[in-house]
Amino acid sequence: MIYSDGDGAPELPLAWDRVYAPAGKWADSWSAFFGYDGGGTRSYTEEKSPAWESADVADTGYPDGLIADAAVIELNALQHERFFLAVGFYKPHLPFCAPKKYWNMYDRQSIPLPKHPNPPKNINLDLSLNRNGELVNRYASLANPEEATEDETRLLRHGYFACVSYVDAQIGRILDELDRLGLRDNTLVVVWGDHGWHLGDLYVWGKHTTFDFSLRSAMMLALPGQIDAGSCVSELAESVDIYPTLADYCGLTPPQGLDGDSLRPLLENKPRQKTGALGYWRRGKYKAFTLRTCEYRIVEWKDEKGRVAQVELYDHKNDPYETTNVAAENPEAVAMLRKQLYAHT
Repeated sequence: MIYSDGDGAPELPLAWDRVYAPAGKWADSWSAFFGYDGGGTRSYTEEKSPAWESADVADTGYPDGLIADAAVIELNALQHERFFLAVGFYKPHLPFCAPKKYWNMYDRQSIPLPKHPNPPKNINLDLSLNRNGELVNRYASLANPEEATEDETRLLRHGYFACVSYVDAQIGRILDELDRLGLRDNTLVVVWGDHGWHLGDLYVWGKHTTFDFSLRSAMMLALPGQIDAGSCVSELAESVDIYPTLADYCGLTPPQGLDGDSLRPLLENKPRQKTGALGYWRRGKYKAFTLRTCEYRIVEWKDEKGRVAQVELYDHKNDPYETTNVAAENPEAVAMLRKQLYAHT
C-alpha cells in the first residue's frame, strides 16, 4: 500500500503485486497526501494553504485513518498465508493535519522549544540549509520561519507532535488486529520513517539537509520471542539494511550485490561490522556526499564540474547536534573520512 504520484501512476509499480491507496473524499491519493478535512489539498498556486488543521473528526476524517482501515481489511484477507504488507502513512508530513483529539493530548505552552535554533557555525548557509522551502513556498504559515516567535514555533511543533500521535494510533490499530488474528508471534513488524525533520532546529523547518535532524529516521523492529522488547541499539544502521534483515529472519537468500546488511546480529547482541552510513543530497548545481560514523559526520559539497565547494565535519562526541563545522581544525580526520566516504560512492 503506497501512494501514487499526481498523475495517478503508482510509485514503483513493478515492486508490488498490488497497490491500493485509498483516496476517500480527495480527488486522488496524491491529493490525499496533503489532504484537509473538507476534501481539499494543498495549493499549487500563489494562494498558499494552511500549514496545519485540527478538525473535530474521527480518525478516518483524514487519510491515514483510511489507510489503517485498508490495512486491517488486508490482514484479514491474508491471515491464512504468508504475506508481506507495506503500509505507508502520510503523517507527520506537512501539512500538519490531524483530528482534534490528538492536538488535545498536548499542552502547547509545555512543548519544548528547539535546543539549538541557530544555524551551525562555519558553513555557507545557502548551501547547507534548505531555507525552509516547502513551508515558505507551499503554506501560509509564517512570513519568515527563520524569525518565528516562541508562540509560532510551539504551534508548528504542536502540529507535528499531534500528527505523530495520530499515526501512532493507526499503527496501534494494525498491531491490535495482528493480536486479534493470532498472527503477532509469527510476524516481523518494522516501523520505519524515510527521513527525519527539523522543527526549528539549526535554523531549519523541514528536511532536505545533510544534518542528523534530517537524515536520522525512526526504525523499530518487533518479533516476539526473538527480539527483546524495549531494547535499544545505538550502532549505525541504514534503511538499505531493512530488506536483508527481513530476508534473514524469513529464511530467504537475498540476491548478491545488496548495499545493506542484516541487522539480525545487532538485534541478538552479536557484533556487526558497519563503519559508516551514507547520505546524498543535491541543491541546485551542487551535490552533497555525506558519511556518518560513530564519531563524526563529514559532508562534502561539489559543483557540477566536481570541484569541492565546501567540506563540513561534525564531532559527534563533543557536538551531537552538529552545531559547529570543525573541518578546518581537523585535516587528518577529514582526509581519513573522505577516503572512507569515496570508497563507497
